[in-house]
Amino acid sequence: MEIATLLQDVIPHLISDLDNNFLVFTPNGEEVRNAVFHMNPSSAPGPDGFSGAFFQACWDIIGQDVVAGVQQFFSDNYLLPNINSNFLVLIPKSKEANEISHYRPIVLANFFFKIITKVMATRLGIIMDKIISPHQTAFVQDRSIHDCIALVSEGVNMLDKKSYGGNIGLKLDISKAFDTLSWEFLLLVLKSFGFHEIFIRRVHLILQSAKLSILLNGTPHSYFSCGRGVRQGDPLSPLLFCIAEEVLSRGILALHNSGKITQSLNPLLEDYGLASGQITNRSKSYFYVGKSAIARKEIIKASLGFLEGSLPFNYLGVPIFKGCPKRQHLQALADKARACFFGWQGKILSMAGRVELVRSIFQSVLLHSFTVYLWPRSLLRYLQASARNFILSGDLQRRKLALISWDQICSPKEEGGLGLRRGRFQGKFLVRQMDVKTYLAENSKWKPPNHSFKGYPKWWIR
Repeated sequence: MEIATLLQDVIPHLISDLDNNFLVFTPNGEEVRNAVFHMNPSSAPGPDGFSGAFFQACWDIIGQDVVAGVQQFFSDNYLLPNINSNFLVLIPKSKEANEISHYRPIVLANFFFKIITKVMATRLGIIMDKIISPHQTAFVQDRSIHDCIALVSEGVNMLDKKSYGGNIGLKLDISKAFDTLSWEFLLLVLKSFGFHEIFIRRVHLILQSAKLSILLNGTPHSYFSCGRGVRQGDPLSPLLFCIAEEVLSRGILALHNSGKITQSLNPLLEDYGLASGQITNRSKSYFYVGKSAIARKEIIKASLGFLEGSLPFNYLGVPIFKGCPKRQHLQALADKARACFFGWQGKILSMAGRVELVRSIFQSVLLHSFTVYLWPRSLLRYLQASARNFILSGDLQRRKLALISWDQICSPKEEGGLGLRRGRFQGKFLVRQMDVKTYLAENSKWKPPNHSFKGYPKWWIR
């Protein structure tokens, strides 16, 4: 299937003239300043060596020049040479990384360039809800990725429910998804949605002006250009990726609504892969079925080319399993959090250092899972004891007599405590579990909301 035919079948024209005017007009000083101060000041600098902390600390001195530089891009649609130069850092995905495929490329861009893409990303984020279907929850404003995890969990628990033809769950893996996205395909998707030609031209300029230099042992080695992919580390990249993936999302939904998903899923994946560069990695894609005959499993395996998956499995950093959360399901995640203490010499660190380690690393590792599952109390007590012993004695196994109760230690700093989270309260941030049938019934016939000024920043409404 040709690209134009694929897009025409699934992508509607949703961007209004009001949206386009909002996306392309030249920003004022307030918008540029907001972009600067809403980015992480401690992020690693790009080739120019200036981090966000410099821009924020010296804004009174350089602010006027920065605003003028950003406005120049929006008025002239031109990027100065080397503004979009980047360092490329390879982050290992596992400890045994010994091949290039085992590394994740992260781009360190110049902070000034990220101001431009941050302005564009902030504007685009406001209208993303109008064009991205509810089945995508990542990177979209006012949506939580935890809803997606809850939906997958509910779906897994419905695999054994009786239905005509049986239930099946699919887990697709796209090979190097961010790095293989075709620019031509992305620009055509933007055009199909109805984005203004000026906005599309700016996106194309940002993509093709990028120059990368790989850091080896902290030293850059020459620069080269790239011909596809969106860079991880750029504020605009996740939103552009979601827009491109909307073709696959809407394509699968169209097959589901027409009852043709069993016959046409493979052709859709192949056509989408050829058009977008997003090739399905079938060796890492799985299907999940409940209590089903062996013959049916073999038919599915031969038809899709996927492997049969088993429970539990990890999805977005959280284990997925059947039934209520039990200690056996979450013990591995708890042990992984405790392992962060083993690489530190607890007896050498001061108590202040141990408290900061617990707060910034130990509890942060667990927070994502706490927002999804209600952890068993026995496991929460186990984690709480580990944190308490490490803070007071520097040893996970040795309990030291404390002159202050643990509850008082975990109280807010304003009340004399250390501001730690209490273990028995952490597991109560349970995401609302959604019924799959209700979710599909509400969203399968989703329509974009009427255009209005709702959601636009006050400084733009004049």
